[in-house]
Amino acid sequence: YRRNKRLGLDAPHTQLVIQELGRFHAASQLVETALGTKIQDKYPTFKGKIWCENMTSLRPWMSSLFEDTISLAKKEGSKYDGVLRWLEKSQKTILELLDHYVKDDAPQFSVLGHGDCWTGNIMFRYTEDNELKDVRIYDFQDIRKTSVAIDLNNLFYNVMNGTSRKAHRQKLLSLYYNSFRDVITGTGRSPPFTLKQLDDECRKKMVFGVLKGIMYTKMTIGAPEVLNDWNVREEIKDGKAQSSVKGDSNEEEIRQRFLDIFEEMIQFGIVG
Repeated sequence: YRRNKRLGLDAPHTQLVIQELGRFHAASQLVETALGTKIQDKYPTFKGKIWCENMTSLRPWMSSLFEDTISLAKKEGSKYDGVLRWLEKSQKTILELLDHYVKDDAPQFSVLGHGDCWTGNIMFRYTEDNELKDVRIYDFQDIRKTSVAIDLNNLFYNVMNGTSRKAHRQKLLSLYYNSFRDVITGTGRSPPFTLKQLDDECRKKMVFGVLKGIMYTKMTIGAPEVLNDWNVREEIKDGKAQSSVKGDSNEEEIRQRFLDIFEEMIQFGIVG
């Protein structure tokens, strides 16, 4: 079953996904070792600037999502002036920023990353008593050689609200690390990074999660339950194509999700 995307993932569901990501990422490192060469050299599909090269048509749509977030930052007052400036600047280079953070630039964290790990691309299996049993992650069209932090930040900022993220982040990182480590050490190798280094790497690439949170929050919380019921509209305004997503709204929950992101952007130094 696919979980209702409006609900996101609670702690038990997220824990199961985190552990599966750890196994998947670790397995990709073992495959690369067995190949004796970089996996992206053997399979060129796994390298390149996925956003700037393959998704330029999404730029107007992404820009329209930033407009909504910018409007919210303005309404909230001077507390978020730094966030507002960052949003206005980043709106012009969304695709370039996404590619910058996806870039494979840290060998110890380098894995095959799913790239789009959110509720809509995850299915769960349950027992007859409705107990959570297993998970499958699918839709690998965005897969790239990248840092482990990309999939983790995507999950943190796409499917979790700020309260849940704050309460469970360290436990989730530990679960991920243990899952990753068990696969690696099972072959007699040592883990290429520590839990503390993993935490630091996720902070370093937090902007990717922030960007994906801006892209998906309004669609997942405000859109109809059925994915195909999204009403994506395109129009020409001032000579430029603009896209927007129309659906049922849940404005207060959307507002709180964004405020949680704003607070963390300030807390962790993304903005002054």
